[in-house]
Amino acid sequence: MFASMNPAPTSPPLQMTPKTARPTWFWPVTLALLVLMGSLAITAVLWQQARQNTQRDVRTGFEREAADIKSRLVNHLMVHDLLLKGFVGLFNLSDKVTRQDFHDFFESYGDVHPVSGQVGVAFMEQVTAQNLDRHIAAMRSEGLHGYHVSPTSPREVYAPIVYLEPQTLEHRKILGFDPYTVQAEPWCN
Repeated sequence: MFASMNPAPTSPPLQMTPKTARPTWFWPVTLALLVLMGSLAITAVLWQQARQNTQRDVRTGFEREAADIKSRLVNHLMVHDLLLKGFVGLFNLSDKVTRQDFHDFFESYGDVHPVSGQVGVAFMEQVTAQNLDRHIAAMRSEGLHGYHVSPTSPREVYAPIVYLEPQTLEHRKILGFDPYTVQAEPWCN
C-alpha cells in the first residue's frame, strides 16, 4: 500500500562545468565596453557644456559689440546734432550770413568734423525761377565767376548749394548743384 518510504532521489547541485563557464575574455571585454560607454557619456556631457559656453560667449560678444556700435552711433549723431543746431543758431541770429561768416563759424568748431566723420556742411538757398538770374549774378559778384545752377532744367523752385565747408577744390565744384533734383532729397528735409 505504501510505496517505499525512500525519498525521491535528488539531483546533484548545479555546478559550473567548463561548458557553461564564461570565456576568459568576457570580463575584460565587458569592462572595456563599460569604460567606453562611460567615456562616451562623459564626452557627450562635456561637449554639450562646451557648446552652451561657446553659444553664450558668442551671444555676449555680439551683445557687447552691438552696444558699442549703438553707443558710437548715438555719440556720432549727437555731434552732428550739435553742429547743425549751431548753424541754425548762426542763421537765426544774423540778418545775412556771408560766405566768410559761414566759413568762420565752421572753423570755430575746430577738429569736430574729422572726429564725427563728417565730410562737410552745406547750405542750400531756395531760389524761385523769377530770381534765378539775380541769384547767379550775386554769387558771381562774390568771386565765384564760373558759378551756375545745375542741373539746368527749368523748374519753379531751385535749391542750389551756396555755402559748403570745408572749402576744398572738390567742394567748390559742387557749389550751385541743386540736390532737390535728386528724387529722394526733398523727403530728407
